[in-house]
Amino acid sequence: MLKHLKRLVVFRDKDHIHFSFKGFISSYTIQSLVLMYLILKGYEYFSPTIHSAQFESPGWQKLLVFLAMHLFLAFFEWGYHRYVLHMFILKPLRSQYEEHEKHHHLTRPSKGDYPITESHQTESSTFPFYALAVFWLFFGVFLAVIQAIFKEYPIIRFSL
Repeated sequence: MLKHLKRLVVFRDKDHIHFSFKGFISSYTIQSLVLMYLILKGYEYFSPTIHSAQFESPGWQKLLVFLAMHLFLAFFEWGYHRYVLHMFILKPLRSQYEEHEKHHHLTRPSKGDYPITESHQTESSTFPFYALAVFWLFFGVFLAVIQAIFKEYPIIRFSL
């Protein structure tokens, strides 16, 4: 049982270099569905107005929220990768910077050696298993504030 749970969370085995796309998609889908269910149930209980906005909003609001949030997340990811993973700027994030630098030294993307073809290159190639939960916690607070400001928009449902 533990072996199967580990496969849902850890996508790369250090002894094998095969990336499990099925495992990645399964893990992400299961975690996203559980998170969405918990968030919507919480809003249903604590704020029925916000809960109903997630389902009863017009299509243009859903599209607007989807595009705005994904544009914001694209720029956030770019900034995070450029300024946190490639520059040592914040002491609490130093380990992420060091692990990412180690990964680049193992794969050397500037020399065309980016594909992971040898088992020693798998080191530091993925985030730890708890990273998705940490990102959700970080963005969950952000989304809750945005949702509280724009009660009539389906922020929660169309941002994930």
